Amino acid sequence: MRRLALTLMLLVLPLAALAGQHDDDDTRSSPAVVDRADLADQLARIDSLVHEALGRAKGKQATTLKRARERLEAVREQVTEAPSPGEWLRAQREDRWSDASPAEAHRYGPPPPAPPPRSPPVQPISDASLAQLLGAMDQQPSSGGRLGVLQQAAPVSFFLVRQVQVLLGRLPFEPDQVQAARLLQPRILDRENERLLDGWLRGPPGPQAGLVERQSFEARSSVRLPPGVYRGTFRVAGQSLKVEGAGRDQTVIDGDLVITRAFNTVAGLTVLGRVVFEGSQNQLRDVDYRGGIQDQGLMNRY
Repeated sequence: MRRLALTLMLLVLPLAALAGQHDDDDTRSSPAVVDRADLADQLARIDSLVHEALGRAKGKQATTLKRARERLEAVREQVTEAPSPGEWLRAQREDRWSDASPAEAHRYGPPPPAPPPRSPPVQPISDASLAQLLGAMDQQPSSGGRLGVLQQAAPVSFFLVRQVQVLLGRLPFEPDQVQAARLLQPRILDRENERLLDGWLRGPPGPQAGLVERQSFEARSSVRLPPGVYRGTFRVAGQSLKVEGAGRDQTVIDGDLVITRAFNTVAGLTVLGRVVFEGSQNQLRDVDYRGGIQDQGLMNRY
């Protein structure tokens, strides 16, 4: 841990020294032309490393890392507010014109027009905002509900590819992952890393890609469920029933499976949400449940 903290400080402190320089310091080195987006991405990655180390640090190390992160934020603001080469040249010309004598001012010509206001810089979604978005998605019991939250948030945010990968990991149903990847693609800032999303954007369809979307219902008698995606909570509301799907990844419940009474059997399907046992002595056979089990009864088998 000490070695990781020292490494991060060696990365951050030289950058933070730049943030402390004053604009009127004539002893600083000559301006350099850099790729603003690339530098912002590198700063974001360093900030992520500092944030990760801060989560494990204690005592004096945590205080040092917090200060380093504050200085890193100052460097990020300086990069964001740095003028473009054209703006810098215009500023140099304005300085020469304002300090010149009338004869020299005539030689320089009229002062250049004021540049138009700069558009606000485009930044990826912050770690705190991303955590809030993930929390809102996790509150939805179904893959479709999580996709709906993402559809509301995407138009007002920008993302890095690594952030998109985290968001796609919150969607257990592959067609929803593909739809989310295509939704987020125009909002990606580090397009050079977009190839990491090829599995979602251009990959072959998975076993669930061609399934028919079906409406969920309450099973009050034994039933065979044809292949398809049943959106919403599926309830087995009778007793001594057999609910049989067409097989894993063929009959998919995109929500919770709730078994309310006793002696029921559910077989041959995939549940993307939770399986909730409210009754007793029920059993699952060949069922893939992605959201876990909530067993409120007795002697249930799964």
